Amino acid sequence: MTAKPQTICGDLHNLPPALAPLIERPHWVVWRWAKAGDKWTKVPYQPNGRNAKNNDPKTWSSYDIAIKAVTQFDGIGFCLGDEIAAFDIDHCRDPATGTIDLWATGLVEKVGSYSEITVSGTGLRIIGFGVGLKLHRKLPVHDGVSLEAYRRAERYIVITGNPLPGSNSIINIDAHIDATVAELDAQKAQEQSKPGTPEDGGQHAQQEPDEQDKLEQTIRDGECGRWDGDRSRAVFWVVCEMLRRGYLPSVIIPTLLDRANKISQHVLAQSNPRKYAERQVAEAKKKITPAADAKGKGCALCSVRRACAVPVNVTRSRIPGTLSATLRLARCLE
Repeated sequence: MTAKPQTICGDLHNLPPALAPLIERPHWVVWRWAKAGDKWTKVPYQPNGRNAKNNDPKTWSSYDIAIKAVTQFDGIGFCLGDEIAAFDIDHCRDPATGTIDLWATGLVEKVGSYSEITVSGTGLRIIGFGVGLKLHRKLPVHDGVSLEAYRRAERYIVITGNPLPGSNSIINIDAHIDATVAELDAQKAQEQSKPGTPEDGGQHAQQEPDEQDKLEQTIRDGECGRWDGDRSRAVFWVVCEMLRRGYLPSVIIPTLLDRANKISQHVLAQSNPRKYAERQVAEAKKKITPAADAKGKGCALCSVRRACAVPVNVTRSRIPGTLSATLRLARCLE
């Protein structure tokens, strides 16, 4: 079993003065490490031990209340959603030497707002004011370094109180968010437009879609930036897509709970993973609109032709985890 990650924080009881705009807001939670599959996640809690939610202010507390309970948890966090925005730069710092990637250093200097070292010691977080349009994006930078940008996002960030030397006060970072996301989007588009090489599968290998469809990839690999870092959206999309293709809840739920499928990581991080999965299926059923045939009939499960829901044996050998077996699926008859 992978050891619990190291938690690197400053003095949480005496945060840097630059964080005063956060301290005065009742947006605080505490958090604790939890194992989800093969990955450790930081699960938010209320100081009373109940689960906190990124999108439910009723589960947030004042800084003073959160800090009194921090000894029972691994740290404190701040829920975004109003005018506090942030950049997360992951895998940009060597915790042993303190060496920081040049691109990350350049962004910190260019933005000029408060910056601190993340809890792992391997990343940086820039915190500022942001009043522009809602945004939650995750983008690759280079050589394993990646960037997440949050503005008006339903997300909480871990606060370490471990600032970079010479870190400034919090300022508006809207222009830098928009410019940096645009820059990385352009870089990503340019990389995707390059032809492949014989080593990576042929002249046009990077331009051709993989044989595995998006559903298979998402179940196997998890969110992976396809939903701008929002793992809950990825889970819900998988549920909806499986319903559209005719998979029954008795197959969908075990798929979401199977640790071999990385889509399970978000589900297993919930306080009651099975109930969470069941709730996602129930919500998806309300939203799936069946495709109609010439007679105006449709199948509520697979959206292919007409209402029938007749079980037939179907093998999905290319779908990972629990979907690789022969399944009893409700499918429309031709």
